[in-house]
Amino acid sequence: MDFRTMPGNTLNKTVILKPFDFVFEKTNDLTLWTRLFTEYETVEILADGVDGVTFRLKTFAEGPRPSRTWISTRKVERETRSVHGWRHLPSFPFSSMDIYWQYEALPNNAGVVLTWHQVFDVMPDSPLSKFEMEAFLNRSSIKQLAHIKQFLETWNVHAQKPVTQ
Repeated sequence: MDFRTMPGNTLNKTVILKPFDFVFEKTNDLTLWTRLFTEYETVEILADGVDGVTFRLKTFAEGPRPSRTWISTRKVERETRSVHGWRHLPSFPFSSMDIYWQYEALPNNAGVVLTWHQVFDVMPDSPLSKFEMEAFLNRSSIKQLAHIKQFLETWNVHAQKPVTQ
């Protein structure tokens, strides 16, 4: 097996101490994503149908790195407690990008294990190798999952009717 030719992938998770229905509903409400994630400046829903929700994300600029914009689709499967999302390509630096979200309810509805699995390939002219991109995505995912956890676990101090963007 040659790991250099396999797609890159990351696997990160967090435990959110809120009931399953609450976590599932809030994390799949795209109008909340500019508050759930620290990196997203705007979310624009382009289409919403039986095949999923297609939307445009724009990130904040970070230091010397300019903001980035891309279009993605998410297919929510409540029955399997999962979501499959993918970027529409091209979307530099990725030649492919899929993300799988899995929700596992803890006993007595005490919380939810939220797992993100990203599978991707980088373009040949990407400034980061596949392995460097894995490290970057792992760092970013850990930060974003921690923010989501904190945001949802302290929901009672937030407005009950979120401000949409």
